[in-house]
Amino acid sequence: MQLKRTLQTGVFALTDSGLCQGSLQQFRRVLIRRVMGVITTTSSRFSWCVVFCCQLFFCADLTAQAVSQFYDEITCDRPLVGRELFRIDLPAAESDRQIDIILQASGKEILLARYFVDQRAATLSIGEEELWGPDPGRLPQGQVITRIHSGSDEVLDIPTISKLRQTPWYPKGSSQSELLDRVARKIRDGNPVSAYRDLKSVTGKFDDKEQEAEWYRLNASILDIFSRIDQVNAPRASRDLDYSLELAPPSSKVRAKVLIDRASKSRNSSFSDSDAGSRRRELIQSLEDARASFAIADYQGDRRLAAAALVEVALTSAARGWLSETRSAALSARDYNGDLDTRWRTDFALAMAHEARGEWDQAIDQARSAVAVIERIRQIQKNDSAVLFHRRGPALLLTRLLATSGDVLGSLQVTDLLRVRRPGDEIPALKDLQKLAQDAQGSHTIQVLVDAGQQLLNWWTEEGEWKFAVRSHQPGELNSRIEQLHASRGKDTESAKWISDRVFGDVTSINGRLLLIPLDALRRIPWSVLPIEGRMLLERAAVSLLPNLNAAERELSFLPAESWISVVDSDVPDKPRLSGAREEGLHIGKKIADSAVLSGTSATISALWSGLPGREVLHIGCHGDFDPRDPSASILYLTPEKDHPSGKLYASELADWDLSDVRLLLLTGCETALAGGPGADDLAGFTGAALEAGCRGVLGSLWPVEDEVTRQMTINFIESAAARMSPSEALRAACRSIRDVSKKDQVSAWSGWVLVENGR
Repeated sequence: MQLKRTLQTGVFALTDSGLCQGSLQQFRRVLIRRVMGVITTTSSRFSWCVVFCCQLFFCADLTAQAVSQFYDEITCDRPLVGRELFRIDLPAAESDRQIDIILQASGKEILLARYFVDQRAATLSIGEEELWGPDPGRLPQGQVITRIHSGSDEVLDIPTISKLRQTPWYPKGSSQSELLDRVARKIRDGNPVSAYRDLKSVTGKFDDKEQEAEWYRLNASILDIFSRIDQVNAPRASRDLDYSLELAPPSSKVRAKVLIDRASKSRNSSFSDSDAGSRRRELIQSLEDARASFAIADYQGDRRLAAAALVEVALTSAARGWLSETRSAALSARDYNGDLDTRWRTDFALAMAHEARGEWDQAIDQARSAVAVIERIRQIQKNDSAVLFHRRGPALLLTRLLATSGDVLGSLQVTDLLRVRRPGDEIPALKDLQKLAQDAQGSHTIQVLVDAGQQLLNWWTEEGEWKFAVRSHQPGELNSRIEQLHASRGKDTESAKWISDRVFGDVTSINGRLLLIPLDALRRIPWSVLPIEGRMLLERAAVSLLPNLNAAERELSFLPAESWISVVDSDVPDKPRLSGAREEGLHIGKKIADSAVLSGTSATISALWSGLPGREVLHIGCHGDFDPRDPSASILYLTPEKDHPSGKLYASELADWDLSDVRLLLLTGCETALAGGPGADDLAGFTGAALEAGCRGVLGSLWPVEDEVTRQMTINFIESAAARMSPSEALRAACRSIRDVSKKDQVSAWSGWVLVENGR
């Protein structure tokens, strides 16, 4: 639990007297873990103090202090530990008193507990489970007060918890058990890279078999996530999960967790299995593991774990089309744990069950309900990329259901729920989507593409309206074709044609300007090389990739012909110098008015930072590395200096810069347009960082490029700036020029350049 702390002084005075507790009503339950502070209040009739005792996670000896820690924010995510939460100290009074503990949320009051105390001095010791019960996740966010009623109708409200939150909590300790718990929570919350680092810090012998089994289980989970970007991790992930099951003692909680993981893995595997018999066996195995996990969790009295097992039962039952079994498991899961994650996952299961039975309206309603809960989580947790890491399924299902039922605009609107939101991003209204199509008529084409697993969903503008088509493919086939085309650096003509037939086969109006809004792996396509009726897309249209639908509403300026800053040929140890990049900088200095060039030892982070304000084009020609596991750790290598000894400019640092003056970031290094990784943010990397910093366009490459090619690209952009071209037109002209002077088999020299713009 993350707790914000202030210091507050109060008077502490406990009395040795009896307590007459009349009745206790518990209407809602909240989870609280640590200490609060000392709050004292007096009135003319009586005085008391509410004492929040300093309570450490592993400390059994609870003592009150004259100066104690006051926490004004608490999250319900921390597990119950069954200790005293706070005390209410009441002196003798002239009449009986009523003590209410109340949660105030969204203008409403929820009575958590009520105590009746007679006239004698008394101390109420409030324990966690006594007050909140076993299921804190049901409560909304708000503040908790203690309300004291005296016999003379005098009422006093005492602030008890300033902010009750549903945000994630992580243990801070360094013991093996705390580290493993922290890793598990980070995986749950969509932070696998941080979880991986923490897991590798667990060293030495394990205290017992359960901890060792948990280590292998968590390692399997992380490797399974990393296998999304590199399949070499998949076999090790399966072996570690099997070994974890061997190590886990019977009826242990870790065994229940392993069984849940295996149930999920079997179910997900069944979706990509074309053999009906094999698919059925995988689903049977998934159900058996989920039910066995529930039996263990129920025996252990772990309500959260039991709910997680029941969710797996519901999801696998839904995959088999068993509505009654899905509903029964979903309702039981909510009885055990009413938190937001359980709610959206059970709604998701019910939506899939209805879809399997052909009950489209019910499926859409349940999918909407799941999406609404996830939207609440996005508002609460703020880190949109982490929130969406495991939670995109309902929006994808809703998109597909609406699209195939004929609701073209509604399904198009939901596609933006699949995308990570950056500052200022909003979901477009239906009328705004219709206006986009009307504004595009005769000017440009907007195309939105979503891979739904076995179907490519395709929306595009034509004659002032939105059109929709769907193309089916085998599970994973589209991604495989994209990877083959990417690996060949644009030379795999068979894959290029296969992709083009599905992307453009139904579209009849691509000429002049194309605004593409793809999702996930579709962003790795070298678009200009795709053939359409015998001609490459390069010949048909100037192409820009947009981050979302909102960007299509914004009009952008031409490529600026002045106020450039160029950082080239940085002097980096163990890296070759880039003579072509140095020539790029020299050319910019000669041809662009009011330009600045930082080269060699001058190409430092500090020099770039100080010279950046007011610049409209930022050109960086240096070595770079894209980190597919953690795109925010991708690096541009500038010259080392005193303030930045490594000279490394990370994507995460670039995101914190102010690039609001920059119309275009021109990255002529290797793989600078790669983005994504294992998570939900398909723009994560330099592209997403620049857009987050306020830049309006980013040009980069999908694969390594030769020094001479980047020189030609930059020279062509300089000439296009003088001609007042848009960046997309400039890119098209540059690629044509490079193609015309290249050999036939050197398509990779020009086809890997990609422009992402936050507008049209």
